[in-house]
Parts: sequence; structure tokens; C-alpha cells
Amino acid sequence: MKTHPLPGRSRTRSSPPFALAALRQMESRIFDRANAMTRDEFLALAPFAPMFAKTYHTAAMRVATELIPDLGTLAKASSIKPADMPFARGIHRSYWFAAHAILLSTMGEPGALDTAAESLAKMGMTVTGSISFFGGLSHLYRAAWTAAQIGEPLIASYEAHLRSGRDINFVLDDVAALGAIAVRHERLRPRIVGLLKAAAEALGDDDLTKPVRVIIEIMAGVISAPDDAATRAMEYARLVYTARSSHLPEGDEHRFAEPEKVPEALAKTALFTYDGDLFNQAEFKVMGMQAIPLVARAKAEDFYFERDVARKLLADWHPDDTLEIVRRQREAGHLGGLTVKSDAKPGRNEPCHCGSGKKYKKCHGA
Repeated sequence: MKTHPLPGRSRTRSSPPFALAALRQMESRIFDRANAMTRDEFLALAPFAPMFAKTYHTAAMRVATELIPDLGTLAKASSIKPADMPFARGIHRSYWFAAHAILLSTMGEPGALDTAAESLAKMGMTVTGSISFFGGLSHLYRAAWTAAQIGEPLIASYEAHLRSGRDINFVLDDVAALGAIAVRHERLRPRIVGLLKAAAEALGDDDLTKPVRVIIEIMAGVISAPDDAATRAMEYARLVYTARSSHLPEGDEHRFAEPEKVPEALAKTALFTYDGDLFNQAEFKVMGMQAIPLVARAKAEDFYFERDVARKLLADWHPDDTLEIVRRQREAGHLGGLTVKSDAKPGRNEPCHCGSGKKYKKCHGA
């Protein structure tokens, strides 16, 4: 199996050599850090983002498009073989590269991505759809934040894509993006609420489209009362942080046993970096919509922990991290039609589905 390559190699001939060298170095840094990138590392990249905004977007979309076939090579794997470790780790790095690059892509001059948006719209795509299609809550938030920064020029493409979709996993990005635009740009709220309601009505009343209608209705409510939604999302965010810091020793300054004592900044970043299974767990679909006001009003650096917190809460890569990305896509039916029900369990004497190598009865079935 091949070693996964460093993504994002688009260049312009007009770029001077020193700029290309700087971009290559930055891409390598983003790729290597994966989910462990810290706030200071992200902020160190931000000043250069305006120069390479289009390139970052191209790289993010390219990685997102190419990653699904790569995930397909592991569709039936219950564990990662030693020889495939570099490839599996590369998948995980590429997954997070796309998340970082889509944020950096919006830091150019206003209108920098308008041409890209128009070209993608002609192909029935949006500027963020490929990022959200990974099925991770953290990626949905970054995609929605990106849409909010660009704003009104994207509304038509998201509306068209939403009207053409009947599968909830394909329209979550549209609904979240439109919601984020509406929250960040108050004057656009009536227009977006109106088009969401029209899209829901156009779907009809059949059971197949009911999940899509429910999500659209939730978002319409969020846009109408964003502060209330933000309060509910912050309560959830504090619970997320409490759970993620529970392994820290008592007395550690970053461990909070009581959710209400978690500082808002820490709770927000804990939620933004929580990679919940958006495709297969209804809880995360609902919370994904409820948290959009927090996302739309955030700063780019809010998606990253400070270095001292990151070292405590963000674990090093493990093969299970890649297998989780694969499982998410497989159970959603996106890998060659191979679908496994999320509640399916192996036999007690079969290998555990987590890839630990242990029998199910001595691992997750204990």
C-alpha cells in the first residue's frame, strides 16, 4: 500500500521562488501537526494566508476529494497492518490538513474565493461541501465558519445544492453554512429563513425526506433565536470539556469536575475540536445546528487550544483514529456501497471492531 503523500501542490508560475518555498514549508507544517495544531502555531501561519488563500482552498478541496478513495482501501479493515501504518497516518493528517486549510483560505482579500465559488456552483458543488462530507462535527464547524466569512455571495449556491439534495448527509453542510451566514450577517436572516422554509416545503411529506426537513426546521429556529441556541450549545460545550479533561489529575488547573466552572473560551474550543460522528449519530446532527451561532461569531483561533492545554487534551495519533474516519464513511454507505449498521456487533470470540487485536469479549464486549 502506498505512503500517503503530502497534499496541496497547486502553484502559479508568477509566484516567486521564495514564496513557493515558504508555501511548501507551511503546507508541511500543517500536514504534520494534524489534529494537534495549537493556537500559536495557527496564528504563526495566519499572516501568510492572504498570499496563498486560493491555494489553500484548492489544496483543501483536492485533499477532500482524493481522500474518499483512499478511505475505501481500508473499508473492510478491522485493524491496521504494520506495513500500512504510514498510509493510515497520512490519511489522518490529510483529514486534518483539509480542516486547517479551509480556515486559512478565507483570510485573503474579500472576494478572493468568488471565482472558485462560481466554478464549483456550475458543477453542482459548494466551496465547503467536500470538507463537511468527511462526516466529522469539527469539520462541519470549520466549513460553516468559512461560509460565514464569505457571506452573501455563497447563498445562491447553497440554496441550489440544498434543493437538489434528499439525503441528510449531503445537505448538512448547506444548512449549517446558510445558518452561519444568517447569524453573522443579520440583514440576511429573513431571506435565509425564507429560503430554508421553502426548501423544506418542496421536499414534501414522505418519510425519506423527513430527517432533512427536521434539520432545516431546527436551523430556521436557531436563526430566529441565535442567542438561545448559543446558550444551549455552550452548556453542551462545557460538558464536552469536562469529559475531555477528566483524565487529568485532580488539582490540575485545566481539569474541571463541574461543567459550570469551565471557562467559556475553553468550552468553545473543546466543542470545535470534538470530532463527533455527524453522519451516524442524531445527537451530533442536532448539536451541529444548535452550535452554529457560536461558530459564526468565533474567531479563527478559537478553533485551537493554547499550547499547554493542547498537550494535555489532544492525544497522539493512534491507528484507531484513522479507522474511526473509515467506519464513519462506511456506515454512512459512502465507501463502494459497503454499509454496516452502526449497531452491528462482532461475535464474542471474533476480533473487536476497534482494531485492538483483542477478542470482542475481552475488549468492547467485556
